[in-house]
Amino acid sequence: MKKIVMGLVFIIIFLAACQNAEDIAREKAKGVTSFAECVDANFPVMESYPRQCKTPDNTFIEPMNAPVKDLPPPVPKSPDAEEDLPDTEQKAELIPTEDLDTDSNIQNTNWPNYPDTLEDPEIVDESEEFEVHMFQFGFDPDPLVLPANSIVSVLFTSDDVDHGVSIPEFGINTGAIAPGASELVEFETGEPGEFNYGCNVFCGSGHMDMEGTIIVE
Repeated sequence: MKKIVMGLVFIIIFLAACQNAEDIAREKAKGVTSFAECVDANFPVMESYPRQCKTPDNTFIEPMNAPVKDLPPPVPKSPDAEEDLPDTEQKAELIPTEDLDTDSNIQNTNWPNYPDTLEDPEIVDESEEFEVHMFQFGFDPDPLVLPANSIVSVLFTSDDVDHGVSIPEFGINTGAIAPGASELVEFETGEPGEFNYGCNVFCGSGHMDMEGTIIVE
């Protein structure tokens, strides 16, 4: 009986010590606001990407300048290589034979060698400039409204952590853009439509939901 009582006393003391240690750790975690402070407090660092420090109250803190996920280097473009065009620009309508000038010597009617008499959408030569800010986990403004049949320049700026931009319809795929840095991309909008784009650099737990919309009108 005496051994049972002593065993219970030992268990109670052990649980009280554990609870006390947990309370001290939680109190210590209240002053932790950065990744460096979390590491200095000897809280565990999770082996995830990006690395996160976990406080006793189950708060995960990421470094502001998280390492950029290793990406393959961009393939250099040959000066003579033709830039890939969106699907909407690759599809050329056939010219009805009755609309062709039978007296002309035109043999190849593939785009862009149509006769000059065809009425193509007018492309504005001057580039219009727009600016978009990126943050966890979205874009501002959203949607981004652009004019149709125009050459536009969009300046993407990262406000907090590393981000990147992928716009498949316009062949845009940037590398990582560091916090406070910007990257200017230029492309031709073409016909009106609505297109989705997103972040292509891991930027935190909501990375997969970081999407924006481009409206060409």
